[in-house]
Amino acid sequence: MRQLLSFLFYILLLVLIGCQSQEVKLTLTHGATVDSEQTPVTIKMEDMLEHGMREADTWAPFIDGQLLPHQYDDTDGDGKADELFFLLDFKAQESQTNTFKPESATEAFEVRTHIQLREKTTNGIVTQKSASTLNSYDN
Repeated sequence: MRQLLSFLFYILLLVLIGCQSQEVKLTLTHGATVDSEQTPVTIKMEDMLEHGMREADTWAPFIDGQLLPHQYDDTDGDGKADELFFLLDFKAQESQTNTFKPESATEAFEVRTHIQLREKTTNGIVTQKSASTLNSYDN
């Protein structure tokens, strides 16, 4: 009987340890020499797994305790998330430490679009164009 109670206590302890909230902190660095608002950030799933994020497609970025709008992208069409994408504001040469936590529920975010295009002219000059939209839809 004593062995059974010890075994059950050990199992309960493992369950409690496994249920503790976890978080992972990653430092992201903006290498540009100018400030940049709404900078696209992409983190590959294999990089997330390397930093201890089991089941990487269930983790979400937070800043100051606030959940950031984000999405998982399937870049190779296999039905599995390949990267996590979100936007951050950076000052020139800034490093930010961001918190990632397991995402417990699906959050509805405002519909947004961000696009960056590079155009190469006939004389070899490359120009960059950016556009962002923010739309709210009533269902």
